[in-house]
Amino acid sequence: MKEALVRLIDLQRADKAATLAGKKRAEIDLKLRAAEKLLAGVKTEEEAAHKASQEAKAALHRNEMELKERESRITVLNGKLGGATSNKEYQSILTEVATIRAENGKIEERILLAMDESESKDKLWEAAKAKTRETEGIVRAANADVERRRDEFDAELAASKVHRDEIAASIPPDALKAYERIRVGNRTTGIAVVEVHGDYCQGCQMEITPQQYSDLVHGKSLVLCRSCQRIMVLQT
Repeated sequence: MKEALVRLIDLQRADKAATLAGKKRAEIDLKLRAAEKLLAGVKTEEEAAHKASQEAKAALHRNEMELKERESRITVLNGKLGGATSNKEYQSILTEVATIRAENGKIEERILLAMDESESKDKLWEAAKAKTRETEGIVRAANADVERRRDEFDAELAASKVHRDEIAASIPPDALKAYERIRVGNRTTGIAVVEVHGDYCQGCQMEITPQQYSDLVHGKSLVLCRSCQRIMVLQT
């Protein structure tokens, strides 16, 4: 049984190594998902910036078209001046032209503001596109790193499994069954085998009995802690 205990300790080390490799693999997958999430957010920002740019251009175009239509109206009215049949009609045309020109001045101010707004939105859109390209580069690099490291960890996991299977095959079935049952019952830590330091179980810090200590010294059978139910071994 002493040899079986030694092999159980080796098995636990192998399980810890496999668990660590699995955690590392999960961490790099999380890293990639975080990068992809970041890219999705950046693309959403770019789309919003593009929409704002298009809306600003549309507002500028509307103002320019309105000004153009009013200028055309002034041209038409000026053409009517020569055909006016009375002073009243002549003055009415002049008044309408003056009114349109006054309104056109306000539209021209709006156009200048719209041009500034359009230019500002274009700059924001260009900045958003640049940020998207930069983030895409980050994601590509993260993806390449993940693929490389994933292969490494997969190889490590495969090697760990082979090593574990070799160790498990050398352990008596009853001892292996007890180990697996205890390990599954301790999912948080996965620890099934603990050392005894002095007279205390290092799994739960509970004091062991003299009989348990004697059984550990003789090593004829598995000794389980009365408190945490883990397999105990003497400090090595």
